[in-house]
Amino acid sequence: MRLSGAFLCAFAAANLGSSEHEFNRPDLSKKEQDQLSCLQLASRSASAEADVVHAAQNQSDGQWVFCAAQNHECTCSGAVRWGNSGRWKVLPAPSEGAQTVRCSLDELGDLDPGRQPHCECFMTQKGMDWRSINPMLLTAEAADAAGAKVVASCEMFLKAQAEPWERAQRMAMRAFCSPDWDKLKGSDYKAGPEAMDLEKMRSLMEARLDPRFVDTYLQFADSEGWIARAFVNYFASSPHGAVANETIQLIRSIHLFSKNPVVAVNFGMAIPLGLDPQQFPRLVLLHARPLQSEGRSFNFNKFRGFLLSKVKTGVGLDSDQYVAPMVDNLFEMTEREIDEHYPLPIMPVHYLDWSPAWSKASFWSRVCPVKQPCTFQTMRWGHAHPTWTYHALPFFGRWLRKNFRDETLPEVEGVVPALRILEVREDEDLMNIGLWEERATKQWCKWDLQDPKEFEAFYKWQKGPQVESKNVRPDQRFYKRGAVKLFYSAHHAVHPSESEQHITRMHD
Repeated sequence: MRLSGAFLCAFAAANLGSSEHEFNRPDLSKKEQDQLSCLQLASRSASAEADVVHAAQNQSDGQWVFCAAQNHECTCSGAVRWGNSGRWKVLPAPSEGAQTVRCSLDELGDLDPGRQPHCECFMTQKGMDWRSINPMLLTAEAADAAGAKVVASCEMFLKAQAEPWERAQRMAMRAFCSPDWDKLKGSDYKAGPEAMDLEKMRSLMEARLDPRFVDTYLQFADSEGWIARAFVNYFASSPHGAVANETIQLIRSIHLFSKNPVVAVNFGMAIPLGLDPQQFPRLVLLHARPLQSEGRSFNFNKFRGFLLSKVKTGVGLDSDQYVAPMVDNLFEMTEREIDEHYPLPIMPVHYLDWSPAWSKASFWSRVCPVKQPCTFQTMRWGHAHPTWTYHALPFFGRWLRKNFRDETLPEVEGVVPALRILEVREDEDLMNIGLWEERATKQWCKWDLQDPKEFEAFYKWQKGPQVESKNVRPDQRFYKRGAVKLFYSAHHAVHPSESEQHITRMHD
């Protein structure tokens, strides 16, 4: 470990609990005593931590793998380490079972101020179910040996261009994959100081198929790996965590109420142990690398999931959703509305009318310039559950590229200020900004109800004017009387046991 002397003193004192007189030497000056104490404490701390690392690494057939980003939980049956770039705080493996660690500065400290840390888990075949590990966190040799076939990569994207969906995909992926792209586009697409390098971006544009789901993949994908219609979900979870159970209920609802497959893309260390091909015969499970400590929201993996899944017509769903009967109507609706003449995704309207009055995010100064009406906002704020056809894949690629390359939207005519894309912090924000910038005009009604309790109104519905359901708030520009709602999906389904009951009730 390479730590500054001041940090080592603070770290050692905090972890060893020494008193200020422990190393008292009457023959030394106060300054010399302090220096000696610091060195001895640092030596003890480094030695103790080295013992933990050595013990972990002496386990057979194991390796450190990414477990959780900052402010997320890591569940691991082995040792856990927190930090980055060789500066680590190591927590020893539990004597039995698994430990769950909150990977945060408050809990574990800031080892390297200014750099975002993450948690890693030392995994062995004797620990947590080895089959649940994301193979993208293993070496390529180990992943190949496990039977996890590469089904998406830069080499594949750049090579394939025979079909229109392949050409659209190539256009979407070229900036992440080709060393020539930056030279071709010039200064209008200049990368910023926090841009990812090409090697990093290429590594994030690769996915492997979980070997347990090969038969399902072969059933729904064509010879080039394209699926005609599918729901697409992205997630990261410990095997038994809340997100794991939410994801299972989402996939269960799709199997009960849809005839189409679901592609779930795992961006975490492990997968929910309940994802079984026998129970869910229309599930295709892919694995991709986490963003780790890139200083970007986990939710930008949503864009990656849409791009890596190779779905011609897709419906994006979060883990805290479940679907209802007739949800398959969304595929036909999407294919009708999104084509070569309108190559943009369509999001459902948000139940809130987000505006500068509600949010102080910096991007509003571009959308609603000072002393100007919000004329650059072409639609009401949309909820980040888009549907798309392959015609819209370049849109996802363009706006994820702007984030990964730390690009800045230029000033327009001295009225509209420039906007650094990294200041747009979340996926939903970026989708809305991107659609407004590209002058989008299509938006779905509210098919993703904001609360599962909304379905209570659906159960109680009787013919007549009154339905006990929350309204989609009206606004002065786009929906003066509010927006229409469809009972195709419930959002914010964060209590899996309640979701299970709702799903069962609808099915029965």
